[in-house]
Amino acid sequence: MTAFYDDSGGFDPGASNRFACFGMNVIPARYIHECGDAWWENLAGHFQYSNLQTIGIEARSSELYDMLNRIESGTPLKEKQQIMFDNGLNTSDKVNKLIKEILGFLAKPPVPIKYFAVVANKEEVWQEFRTTQINQWEIIAESGRKGREQKDKLDKLRNELSSFLVKHTYEFLLQRLQYLRADKDFEFSDAFVVGDESSSTKIMLETQAGIQAGLGKFSDLPNIVNRSWFGSSLHDPCLQMADWVAFVVRTWAEGDAVSSRRIKLLLPYFRGYPDPDKLIGRGIVLCPNKECFPSLPLKNKK
Repeated sequence: MTAFYDDSGGFDPGASNRFACFGMNVIPARYIHECGDAWWENLAGHFQYSNLQTIGIEARSSELYDMLNRIESGTPLKEKQQIMFDNGLNTSDKVNKLIKEILGFLAKPPVPIKYFAVVANKEEVWQEFRTTQINQWEIIAESGRKGREQKDKLDKLRNELSSFLVKHTYEFLLQRLQYLRADKDFEFSDAFVVGDESSSTKIMLETQAGIQAGLGKFSDLPNIVNRSWFGSSLHDPCLQMADWVAFVVRTWAEGDAVSSRRIKLLLPYFRGYPDPDKLIGRGIVLCPNKECFPSLPLKNKK
C-alpha cells in the first residue's frame, strides 16, 4: 500500500490564501500501475501528443486554473502552459473539459482508494498555537518599514510560522494513515509514503527525523516514515491526484460554491463517510477546529 500526498495553498503568512491543505490518496500496491495508466489515458485524450511525460505535461490544479484565467484574460501563458496550449489545450473550453474529466476521475476512481486531507485556517491556527509570533508578524508587516532589521525579523517569523504549520498538519496527515491500519474495509499492508519533491521537503524530513527519534506522540509513525521518499509529480500521476484532492478540500474550506459541489463527489472515498462525526477527524482534519469551516455537503447524514 502506498500513500501519495501533496499540498495546496501557501503555508507562508505572507501568502494571500487563508487556508492551506495537505491531500492524500492511499492505494493498495497492486493497483498503483493500473491507476496511473488510467490517469495518463484520460489526460492523453485532450492532447495531440500521447506521451505527455516526454514533453513535460502534467495536470496540476494550480497550473490548469491559472492557465484558464490567462486564456480568458489574454494574459501570456507560462512555459508549461504554453506547451499544453501548443499540444492541443488551446481554448478555455478545452481546459474546462480537462478539469471536469479530472474531477470525474477522482469521483469514480478505477481502483480501491482512500482519500485523506488536513486543512488549516492559517490565522486561527497561529493565533491558538503561535500567538506571539503571528502578532509580531502582523505588526511589522503592517508598519510598511523596509529596513534590513525588519526584513530579518520577518524572515525569521515567516520561517517559524510556516514551519510550524507544515509540521502540525503533516503529523495529522500521517496519523490518519496510521489509523487506517485498523479498518477492515481496506486492504492495508506496510505503508510507503510518497511526497512531491517540489513541496516543503526540508521541513518534511525534519519532521520525519523527529518522529524516528521518538519525539512524536504517535507511536506507530516511525514505521511509516521509515518508508518515505519524494518523487516527481511529472512522472507519478498519483501525486497529481493528491494535488487535486488537496485543491478541492482547500477551496471548499474557502467557501467556494463550486468546490462545495466537487467535494461532495469525493466524500464517499474519505475515511469515515457517511457519518459526519467520523468523517471529520478520521478522513478530513480541520485545524484548529470545525467551527472555522463551512459544513461538509454530505448526501446522507446519519
